[in-house]
Amino acid sequence: MTRRFSWLCATLLGSLLLAPIPVAAAPLTPEANYRKALDYQAAYPGESWTIKNLGYALLALGKGDEAARAFRLYLYDEPRDPGGWTGLGYSLAAANRPAEAVEAFLKGEGLQPGSADPNQMGYLYRLLGRTDDAVAWFDRSLARDPRDLQALLGKAYAYGEAKRTEEAAAAFRAALEADPARGDYVSLGYALGTLGRFDEAEGAFQAGLDRGQEPFPLLLGLGYARMGQKRFPEAAEAFRKARALRPEDPEAAAKLGYAAGAAGLHQEALEAFLTVRRVAPEQCPWTSLGYAFQALGRYPEAAEAFEEAVRKTPDDPEPLKGLGYTRLSQGKTGEALTAFQRLLTLRPDGESYAALGRVLGERKVPGEAAEAFRRGLALAPGNPDLAEGLARALAASRNPKAAREALRILLGLDPARGERVARELGLKP
Repeated sequence: MTRRFSWLCATLLGSLLLAPIPVAAAPLTPEANYRKALDYQAAYPGESWTIKNLGYALLALGKGDEAARAFRLYLYDEPRDPGGWTGLGYSLAAANRPAEAVEAFLKGEGLQPGSADPNQMGYLYRLLGRTDDAVAWFDRSLARDPRDLQALLGKAYAYGEAKRTEEAAAAFRAALEADPARGDYVSLGYALGTLGRFDEAEGAFQAGLDRGQEPFPLLLGLGYARMGQKRFPEAAEAFRKARALRPEDPEAAAKLGYAAGAAGLHQEALEAFLTVRRVAPEQCPWTSLGYAFQALGRYPEAAEAFEEAVRKTPDDPEPLKGLGYTRLSQGKTGEALTAFQRLLTLRPDGESYAALGRVLGERKVPGEAAEAFRRGLALAPGNPDLAEGLARALAASRNPKAAREALRILLGLDPARGERVARELGLKP
């Protein structure tokens, strides 16, 4: 029996088997289709069409690698079938092999223009980090249907992944105009926030809530937008609502902690950070936890939190600063000095020199304190804390002339503060 004749017999037999019958039948499951494909292959061994069917059956089961092997075997006999290349492309995509999938789709496209799914191609090029190619394919979809939500969102995500935030925001807006009920308000909001347009970001998050979309991520976004506007009490309120939906979610708890701390609600901030430490210790913001303890005067616990942060992130200057000031509040000037000296190796700026100068003043070495303040003032000449510290250290060093010069600097930066310090030191600038 020749290949063509056997194929014709199989087709006729298949037509008879698939002829309509008066009893309604349930659609076959992927597993049933797979068994059916195996039966065909057993009945007609060596026929390429049975291998192609097997490939589609495996693809429906999510077995991308096995499906790809079946399509490659099929294409060995039928290399000019665009459908075979398309099936191979989908199989390789399912197997997370995007570069090979793109190559297969393009071969099918070369045989039959339009055979490649442009949205699938856009997604694959996104995986490969080729933003311009991804956008070009999504634009093909949009040329057919300007309101294709999948293409609009794919284009927006591609721009977002390439850090082309302005273009991403425009694409997300277009998606919302095409389908307000299913557009991505969350991504639009964060894109606008990245651009510093926090009031518009707030409007996007609120619109999503008004549309009845999933509230949790929108409430987190709403809090983020309000934090960007420095509306900390209102941000905390949004994060509270998010926590009411998911009380044990570490992200919501941490964000509430930041907002509450910025709003001066230190007890609430502490409780939120302690929740994170309990439910997800690997995500605990130890430095922020330390500052929450510090704000409440719980210095031993603050020191423990800062020390843990230093252990976990030894190159981060912020926990060292917190640890130094906590030890200073405890009267442990030696440990504070060690922390601030290490801080200077990581961040030699005016703020760090101010911290060093303060602890040296507490240790009654005003000459060294004055030198620290002087170095800091050279780096940050507009910092009144450094000017005041220098004036006080020089006065304590019994150098009134130099102290007056420092006071004149302070008067130029903050006249009221300069006059107060001059009175306290008994000096006339």
